[in-house]
Amino acid sequence: MEQTWQVQKKHINKNPLMKLILKKFNNDIIESISLVNPKSVLDIGCGEGFVTIEVAKKIKAKIVGIDKEKDAIKYAISNNKLENIEYGTRDIFKLDYFKDKSFDLVMSLEVLEHLENYEKAIEIMSKLSKKYLLLSVPNEPWFRIANVLRLKYLKKFGNTPGHVNNWTKKEFMDLCVKYGKIIKFKPSGVWNIALLKIR
Repeated sequence: MEQTWQVQKKHINKNPLMKLILKKFNNDIIESISLVNPKSVLDIGCGEGFVTIEVAKKIKAKIVGIDKEKDAIKYAISNNKLENIEYGTRDIFKLDYFKDKSFDLVMSLEVLEHLENYEKAIEIMSKLSKKYLLLSVPNEPWFRIANVLRLKYLKKFGNTPGHVNNWTKKEFMDLCVKYGKIIKFKPSGVWNIALLKIR
C-alpha cells in the first residue's frame, strides 16, 4: 500500500511545478500513442489509473489497465468514469489470461525500474502486442539528481525506494533496440519515453 500511496500522492500533488511536469509527461505519452493510432491498448502497471484516464480521454481505443496492487486497482475503478477503460488485478509475470497478440499496443510506464527481471517482462509485453510497445523509465542520473535537490532519499543518493534498475538515455535506447525499432524516443521531464515497433 505504501508504494501505491507514493504514486497516488505524486499525481494529486498540488505543487505547480509537479503538475506541469506530469501534464507534459501525459501529453508526450498521448502524442506518442497517436502516432500509431491503436484500437486496443494494454496498460501494464497502470497503478491508480491516472495516466490511463488521460490517454483514454484523447485516444479512441479500448484500454485495459492492469496492476498487481489491489488497492491501486480499487482506486482506479472508483476514479474512472470513462467507458473505454476496464481495470483488473493482474501480475505482469502471470498474464496467460490474455492471448498472444491481443493488443495493438502494450504500454508500461514507470514499471521496469521496479522489476529485477525486466527483460522477461518486456518479452511478455512483446508477445501480447500485435505491433507496438510504449515504455518509460526515469532518465538517470537526472531523476536521482532531482530527488537530491528536493532533499528526498538522500541516504540512497536520490534513488527512489523500490527502484532496482537505473538507465541513462543511451542505456535505455540500447535496451529498447533489442526488442524492436524505435519509432519515437523522447525525454519528458525526468523520464525517457520510447515507442517501439516490435520485431
